[in-house]
Formats: sequence, structure tokens, C-alpha cells
Amino acid sequence: MIKDSNLHSGHWARIRDKILKNNISSLTEIEALEALLQFVFVRGDTNEMACRLIKKFGSFSNVMQASIEDLMIVDGFGKTSAEKLVMMPKLLEFFNLCEAKREVSEKLVTTADCAKIANRYLSGLRTERLIMFCLNDAGFVNKVVILAEGDESGAKIDIKDLIVIAQKHNAKSVVFAHNHPNGSVKPSMIDINFTKRAYNILRLSGIPLYDHIIIAKGEYFSFAYFGLIIQFSNEFKNNFGEK
Repeated sequence: MIKDSNLHSGHWARIRDKILKNNISSLTEIEALEALLQFVFVRGDTNEMACRLIKKFGSFSNVMQASIEDLMIVDGFGKTSAEKLVMMPKLLEFFNLCEAKREVSEKLVTTADCAKIANRYLSGLRTERLIMFCLNDAGFVNKVVILAEGDESGAKIDIKDLIVIAQKHNAKSVVFAHNHPNGSVKPSMIDINFTKRAYNILRLSGIPLYDHIIIAKGEYFSFAYFGLIIQFSNEFKNNFGEK
């Protein structure tokens, strides 16, 4: 069990100051976990437990994705404490959704703009989620639509439905975004093929696809930045005879 101790009071004060003074990047994974465990175990030194969890699961991220049953195997964890820890990333997801809704009128001009708002919908999720930003003439978001959820979500979308959804929300252009919960930001062939097919059918309907953002582990990949949207455009012109 977690034992009360004043031995590490100065250590905890340093962690607290890093967080409150917006110096998050200087935290170690163990320190970040210590801080979270302060809300799970209201009293006591959480350093030992944080070290134990990192050792068992391998990383902060893996700990935060552990199930209640897996956490209860760790010495010192009961059902209640395991439930509290499992709820934390879910509450963060709720916060991100609230933030995304609050800034839904934000104008998307750059790749960074797209990644910023996409991150609010996608960070911390354990499964893939594919979303579409419907933009008006001025580049402001009219609507953010969750198109699909689950592994390889893009493959589950009927491409023709994209036109119906975009027109329903009066989209003059669109941007896609999805996450890779347990992988890199590099697009898979499924991602590339889906985006190319979506680009073609949307362009035939007069609705430009400006970008597709992939979010993973604090990083992002932009189809536009890496030239894939231009490539799709050139292939479209060749295939459909457009100048």
C-alpha cells in the first residue's frame, strides 16, 4: 500500500511547481505519473507506486491505457484506485471535446491550425477516430463531423456519403483528420488510398479537400505539407482531363 511520508515533500513540491508554472516538458514520465497518483491516493508518497507502474507497463502512455483488471494486479491497487486512474484519460478526452466545440468557429489557414484543432478531438483516444472539418467560403469551420470510429476507420466509410455530409453542412471545402493511437504519424496505404478516393469524388462535386492530418503521440502528419494533395491534384487532372 501507499505509505504516508514526509521524506519526499520537497520532491513533490518541485513536481507541483513544474506543472503549475507550465514547465510540463521538463517532467519525467515517473514525475507525471506521481502527480496523477496524488489524486488516486489522496495521502501518501506516490513515487514508489509510479516507479512500480512504469516498470510493469513500460511507459506513462501504457499505464494510462491499462485496464482496471491489469492495474489491480499491481501491489497496492484496489478496484477503486484502479477505476480512478482509468477515468483520467477519459476525462481528458471530454475536456478536449469541449475545447474543440468552443473553438469550432476558428479559421483554418495553415497546417498548424488544422493540427491544433484536430488534436483536441483526437489526442488520448485508444481507438481510431476519423473526423471531417466542413469549412465555409472564408475558411471558418461550420461543423466538425465524426465520420467513423474504430481501427482503420477510413476503410469503413462509404466515399459517396462524404458528399452528402459535406453538402448537408454547406461545406465549401473540407479537411480530414484521424489518429493513430498506437503507431507513428506515417500514413498507411489504407490512409493514402482512402484520401485519394475521397479527394477525387469531392473534387468532382466541387468541394476541395485541402488536407488530411494524422495525429499520433504528440506529433502530426499533413498530406498537404508532404505534397500528397498536390500529387492527387495532378493525377486528377490527368485522369479527368482537367486543366
